[in-house]
Amino acid sequence: MALHPLTQLRIIPSSSFRLGAPGPNDRAEVSIYRAFFLMGILCVLTAGCLLGAVALFGISRQGSFTASAWTPHVLAHANSQLYGWVGFFIMGFSLQSHGPTIARARLFHRMAWASLALMALGIGLRFAAEPLAAVDPGVWVPVGIFSACLQAVSVLIFVANTSITRFRPGGSMPWQTALVFTSIAWMLLVALAEPFFFAQSHQADRLASIRFVAEWFAPYRDAQFLGFVSMMIFGVALSKLGTCFGCRPATRGLGLAGLAIWNVGLLVRMLGWVFAFRSGLEPGSELGYTLGGALIGVAAFFLVGSSGIFERLEKPLRCHKFVKAAFLWLVAAGIMMALEPLHLVQIGQPFSHAYTGAIRHAVTVGFISQMIIGFSITIVSRMAGLADGRLAPLWATFWLLNLGNMARVILEVATDYTPAAFAPMGITGFVELTGLVLWAAHLVPMILGSRRALVGAAGLAKV
Repeated sequence: MALHPLTQLRIIPSSSFRLGAPGPNDRAEVSIYRAFFLMGILCVLTAGCLLGAVALFGISRQGSFTASAWTPHVLAHANSQLYGWVGFFIMGFSLQSHGPTIARARLFHRMAWASLALMALGIGLRFAAEPLAAVDPGVWVPVGIFSACLQAVSVLIFVANTSITRFRPGGSMPWQTALVFTSIAWMLLVALAEPFFFAQSHQADRLASIRFVAEWFAPYRDAQFLGFVSMMIFGVALSKLGTCFGCRPATRGLGLAGLAIWNVGLLVRMLGWVFAFRSGLEPGSELGYTLGGALIGVAAFFLVGSSGIFERLEKPLRCHKFVKAAFLWLVAAGIMMALEPLHLVQIGQPFSHAYTGAIRHAVTVGFISQMIIGFSITIVSRMAGLADGRLAPLWATFWLLNLGNMARVILEVATDYTPAAFAPMGITGFVELTGLVLWAAHLVPMILGSRRALVGAAGLAKV
């Protein structure tokens, strides 16, 4: 199958090209993705992965995942990863892919820049508010709530922009749109809930805050990363892998079945955790939580099978290794969810911070981050008009991310059996960060359009 022609970031069939002067209802050419991608890179290399690596090192030194001194930094890291690293890339890709009509191009750019500015300001204020809320709650708790409101407004403007200004080529929407719409629903839900969750996790009564975090943050994180982010990734992947990345068209039946089972499993898992927590984590109370995880694992097999990424590909691309590894990590996370009850029996505990953290890391770094890397290096290089086969393969990034993530997951689970696993686990975040720095050094020159800088970055990353 041939790759479809590429206009900016929008991959469209050749029949969409028109002759003659464009009219006000034709699609405007935009390059809005650059600002969003650059902000996403800035976030992951600072308040995202760097802060996460430092916090993990601190946790490893203290030998406890519940070390309260590092909790605010972990929360700031999670917020930046969700809305900065992942959020900016999703926004940038969506706005570029669904660009505006010529008549509404000015409104499109105003709304896009408003989304970016509000989100960036919200992430920055949240980064400061999380640790400082305990120092001066009278000032920083309202600042934190305000930052969450900014992020919610940013999301609302982004969703409105993709609806109000977008160019509509006509014809029916592909079935993969169901996954994208599901993601947007989760995105709106978690963004609108953000101010409430910040307020409740920073109450004057410290014990009430701890109880709220313990009861509600596990399902909230699942809604964020397994609902909003994962559904968007699958919606894009199952659409683009078959048209732009050399795979066969995604299988509709498997994809829609996976969509249904995944979201049922997610809801069962979220509600199951709340029920188990309110039951005091008594034996048998966790059945809903466990069943939900197992359903997500089954759905992962359906969705990955739908993609065709592990079948014969028309032409090898350097992104394929990242996408394949990402899907394998997702399947691994699903298997870990199904095996969680056996692990808890083995350690004789009703809950394990280490095990759930390992599952979440398998999803966020193994699956989500590698999908962003795989798609970004291919799409940005095409935007720059550069042949994929002549660019650095980024093997160093691939191995650093996967070996670092594998060590993190294994060692985090191992801390349930021996405290000796904490020390080596503490350096894994810096291994992953190094891989991301190499990827960023390769990608940023292409985004900025600097071919001379690109040659240097390619040479640096060819190992």
